[in-house]
Amino acid sequence: MSVRDTHMQKSKKKHDWVKRLKALTVCGAVAFGVLTCTQQFGDMPASAKTISQLEQEIKENNQKIQEQQQKLDALKQDMNKQQEAEVALQEQIQTINEKISLVDVQLTTINQQIEDTQGEIDTLEEDIAQQQIDIDQGLDSFKKRLRAMYVTGNDSLASALVGSTDFYDMLSKMDLIARVADHDDKLVTGLMDQMEQLKSSKEQLVSKQNEQELQKVEQEKIRADYSDSIQELNTKVQQTKAAQAELQEEADAANKDINAYKAENASKEKEQDQIMAEIKRQQALETKQNNSQTTTVTKPDTTYSGGRFAWPVPGHYFISSPYGNRWGKMHQGIDIASGGSSISGAATVAVASGTVTLVKTGCTHNYKKTRSCGCNGGYGNYVVVTHADGYSTLYAHLASVSVSYGQTVSTGTVLGTVGSTGWSTGFHLHFGVMKNGSFVNPAPYLGI
Repeated sequence: MSVRDTHMQKSKKKHDWVKRLKALTVCGAVAFGVLTCTQQFGDMPASAKTISQLEQEIKENNQKIQEQQQKLDALKQDMNKQQEAEVALQEQIQTINEKISLVDVQLTTINQQIEDTQGEIDTLEEDIAQQQIDIDQGLDSFKKRLRAMYVTGNDSLASALVGSTDFYDMLSKMDLIARVADHDDKLVTGLMDQMEQLKSSKEQLVSKQNEQELQKVEQEKIRADYSDSIQELNTKVQQTKAAQAELQEEADAANKDINAYKAENASKEKEQDQIMAEIKRQQALETKQNNSQTTTVTKPDTTYSGGRFAWPVPGHYFISSPYGNRWGKMHQGIDIASGGSSISGAATVAVASGTVTLVKTGCTHNYKKTRSCGCNGGYGNYVVVTHADGYSTLYAHLASVSVSYGQTVSTGTVLGTVGSTGWSTGFHLHFGVMKNGSFVNPAPYLGI
């Protein structure tokens, strides 16, 4: 490209820029804060929308965000219920497992008792078998003696008597024969009695063992019922986990939508800021002022042109103390005072729609002071309203408060009246703006 071509291209760009500035001047003259033209300015697209259109779109997005947030809150409540149900089920499972452990201990004891009883039965059966042998042997000896006596008849007794040396010897032999017969009889009878006792003991042990077996069956049934209950509870646990997973997917989708709407709003706000910056820059060029954004309005009769937020004390525009360093520390707001006309008792209004998220009252020291009265950190009676997109506004040193916590307010809703409560050197409103929890200069948001 030749030097001439380069120079012509630069001249053309400059000419285009001048045309854009002129168009911007016309657009800016319509109304401060409302751009109605669609001419391309600098970085702004050729199809730029008006600030009011952007504001309306942001408002619609905020409504969608609120709807998604409500849905998200409902989903969180459902998830909490499912989690509580899961915890309750797990507690039931733990309780039943503890009962199963106790049943297992009882089954172990019963099995040991059955084993011990069986050992006693086995021992008795051995004793009975041996007793039967003793009885059989005793009966056999008794039968042999009876047979011998039968064969010999009375000869044995006669022989015993004839063979006696004297009368006393005969009596002794007769007594011996009687003793032998009596011994055989008692021996057999005793063995039979012992046999009956052994059999009776065995019957008792068998009966005891049967009872133990019944107890075992009963405990095993109880354990089986517990196992079935645990299986049912585990199925319910899996169902609650599945429900939680579904709810989490819905919550993730809602969060994704919320983030998308917020990102879109941030883009629209940036576009608004670009429009406002161009308007202010053009106004600065036309009036040849180095800085059109003053943070201090010194005239009581100054009129309010408008900004992102409405004016917090309608009719009173005197700024007695701006945002910034003051008295060796940061003054995180602006003080709106009378500036010649009485501001005491003037209505303090919400600068934008939102929700009252903090209300502090109880300070009765509504007068000028040289030091803090200690009420509410020096703010006295104050209100905080939370708006969309991370913004909050603070209204301090109020004489009275007209709203309550959680109340939804609109732009212009009366929050209270101007006072001098807390550490206040005179009647004024301390107005602060917070972005994502941090104080920022309120002036740009009020358009001053």
